[in-house]
Amino acid sequence: MTAFEFRQSSVLIKSTGRKAGGLRELREGIASVSDESIFYHTYAS
Repeated sequence: MTAFEFRQSSVLIKSTGRKAGGLRELREGIASVSDESIFYHTYAS
């Protein structure tokens, strides 16, 4: 498995109230949203 690194971040204007207490919860949260949302918040915003 290849290591993953965050290179930059952005501040969310509207919080969803979702929280991740670890990598597994973060992965599950990411898996629960659409590809379009990931693209927007990664590249378009």
